[in-house]
Amino acid sequence: MISVKDQSLRDLCLLWGCPGVVFLTISMFVALKVGADFQQDGLAKWAAFLLCNLLLWLLYVMFQSILVDLLPKKWKGESPITRPLTEQDSVLPDDKVASENIEPATESEAVPLIQSEPIQYTQRCKEYELEQEKKRQETIAAIKDYTRHTMSPFVYDDGELEKLCNEIQKWAGDYTYTPAPVRLKQKLTTVDLRHFVWNIGERLGSKNDYSGYVRADFIKSMFPNIFMDMNLDSIRNFKFQPNKGNIVIDEPDDNDFHFHYE
Repeated sequence: MISVKDQSLRDLCLLWGCPGVVFLTISMFVALKVGADFQQDGLAKWAAFLLCNLLLWLLYVMFQSILVDLLPKKWKGESPITRPLTEQDSVLPDDKVASENIEPATESEAVPLIQSEPIQYTQRCKEYELEQEKKRQETIAAIKDYTRHTMSPFVYDDGELEKLCNEIQKWAGDYTYTPAPVRLKQKLTTVDLRHFVWNIGERLGSKNDYSGYVRADFIKSMFPNIFMDMNLDSIRNFKFQPNKGNIVIDEPDDNDFHFHYE
């Protein structure tokens, strides 16, 4: 490793030693040239040698001075000139201080925001499923209440009434379900029963696969004796004479599953 002293000596040789050798060589050639012109006069040789050497050193020193002035201060090892802070400089506006204290969000801070999107999506899907399930349960409860209120005077007994409610609940969970027959103590017309099943099917939703044929097949299986002589196409005319009979058509309100009875 080169020490500081060796480094300084090397710089001194480069800055002064090398130019000195060059200047001596040039001065010697000039002195020989002048001596030849003055018939090898010794005084003329020495005068030319000294004068040439002096001029070369003078030019070299001037060149160094100019070069030092042109170099940037950081190359010369000088520190930039600073001025003391004044009271006006030391007091910053509140908004400027606030803006300086705000640090930009790093990449690690932004990651939770990106990760929260799937979490919010999953949570919202679960909330929607819970809302739909709650609405379905409320719809089934309303249908069973309507069934008890409407069919109590006509079914054979309380056991058959609960059986009717259970069969309808199973059908509400699976539109392909085939119900068991239910006994009636008082015969209802096909118009009454078609109105009854239509009112229930509308609450379950035709868009949820409870179409006219599905309703017709359900009612024909539940009351086979009454609909024995009717085909599905005939049964599908559910709203025939909507306001006549023991059971009338009950149109649901928009986006509402409740029935209109007291």
